[in-house]
Amino acid sequence: MDSRGTDRIRLRDNGPHRWLVLAVFVLLTLGATASLHARAQDELRGVVSPYQYHAFATISQPVYETRLHYVGQVWVAIANYGLLGTEDDNSRVARKDRSALRIDYSPSFEFPAGSRNDYLYAGGLWVGGIVGQDTLVTMSIDGQSNSAVGEFAGFDTISESSSLIGSPYYDPNAKAEQQFYSRYYDTLIIGGTDPVDQRRHKPLNISVSQTSYAWSNRYARQFVIVENWIKNIGTRPIGRVVCGLFIDADV
Repeated sequence: MDSRGTDRIRLRDNGPHRWLVLAVFVLLTLGATASLHARAQDELRGVVSPYQYHAFATISQPVYETRLHYVGQVWVAIANYGLLGTEDDNSRVARKDRSALRIDYSPSFEFPAGSRNDYLYAGGLWVGGIVGQDTLVTMSIDGQSNSAVGEFAGFDTISESSSLIGSPYYDPNAKAEQQFYSRYYDTLIIGGTDPVDQRRHKPLNISVSQTSYAWSNRYARQFVIVENWIKNIGTRPIGRVVCGLFIDADV
């Protein structure tokens, strides 16, 4: 299901005794492999060549931002570097979101909204593939629940839009009441040495365009949709692409 099908969603609200399912994240990454080959590279060259981009990315300073979806019954933290959740950092969520809710902490995955019941430490995107003879993996958070690996980075803040006409973020093209968009990359070489390969991070040369959607409507207020489109921005094809989602849940 994608955002175009949201008008057909009909979910039954069973009241306060319903099962809580952490997998309300619907991650749509099935289009990734189709976007990772030559046609995607040709599209990119219309904007900037991979060589120019790589030079830009490696000398630019990353921008890290975490926003909070809070219009529904689930409050979810979304970052512009592939991370979901806050890693128990009470100041991680953007101040404007905390101010809007008049709270002094950063919800990670809170349900019901306002209850202080949090069900997620952190999670994030993993992407792997073969470039030439090399098997490469890019992670937003490692198996030790440590996002300091820094293998994804954004270079701009998260943009917000809304389908509500009265919203200051109104956009006629928005699909959701609260919609966030960010784009991040694995080309910035930061972080420590890989404990297995004993080398610095070697990028796949990919970008991720991430859009997340939240609603307050009764039929859609108990989930958030996160959609990821992954593109090869390098000059070499990536084979056998695999996408995963690491989750450190506190259920």
